Amino acid sequence: MVAHAWLRSGNTGSARGVRSFLDEALTRLPPGYRLYAVRADSGFFEAAVLSDLEHRQLPYAVAVRVTKPLRRQLAGAKGWTEFAPGLEVSELMYETYGWQAPRRVVTVRERIAERPQARGRKLIEVPGYTFHAVVTTLELDAVEVWRFYNSRAESENRLKELKEDFGADGFCLQSFYGTEAVFRLICCLYNLLAEFKRDLLPVPTQRLHTLRHELLVVGGILGAKGRTPVLRLGLRGRWRDRFAALLARISVHAISTVAQFDLHALAQQLGPPRPWKVRHRRHPPTAHAPAAAFSY
Repeated sequence: MVAHAWLRSGNTGSARGVRSFLDEALTRLPPGYRLYAVRADSGFFEAAVLSDLEHRQLPYAVAVRVTKPLRRQLAGAKGWTEFAPGLEVSELMYETYGWQAPRRVVTVRERIAERPQARGRKLIEVPGYTFHAVVTTLELDAVEVWRFYNSRAESENRLKELKEDFGADGFCLQSFYGTEAVFRLICCLYNLLAEFKRDLLPVPTQRLHTLRHELLVVGGILGAKGRTPVLRLGLRGRWRDRFAALLARISVHAISTVAQFDLHALAQQLGPPRPWKVRHRRHPPTAHAPAAAFSY
């Protein structure tokens, strides 16, 4: 779920205002909520950010920007251990400008011959590999640190869903604050749907465009069974069974839905339907216009 969000101008640096943002995000958490760790990409690899996380006693795993000093240490690193086909891990204590003390850096390199789609930084000194580095305070072995940081890919899927399914990307209003208001409403809608999927759906990982076609947009017609209004949905077979099971779960959660709407009360408010009458045009159609164009 989206705990907090800011809308900023496109030329703003990633780490600008991050400590204020973190203050606001932490105050939004429920009382007694415990964070396992903070995970961030290389845009937040700054001494002030790392020191602030340590001052808050928040464990972290942050991607390291591979600068020239770090490149030299990576090229000379020893003790590589293979933990998966084409993946090797090592660690070192690294200190750069502005740091008060060395910090633990976990490094992973991928053999391009076995993993041609490998991403990362290539070093001239060590051909045939791509390198990744993560600075961390987690008390885990190097492989587990890498797996924890690499799990951020699931967050990327959520960002992709926000952009493609909820329209959180590619729009701009005349007012900056108006745009931010719409952006926050989109995040709110995303959270509401996340709660809906978690509580009611058997597969909570389905994206919105899937739910829209399979669940939220269903063809139907309003009819009657005797004197009782009936909503007939265009569902058959397993689709009908799935929809019925969903309505049963909704009724357990006591959520007000269209399925529970009192159509009889609505009919009383609207009154009896008026008989349909043919409307006649006052003036006959002109000679050059087809008569079908004036039918009602």
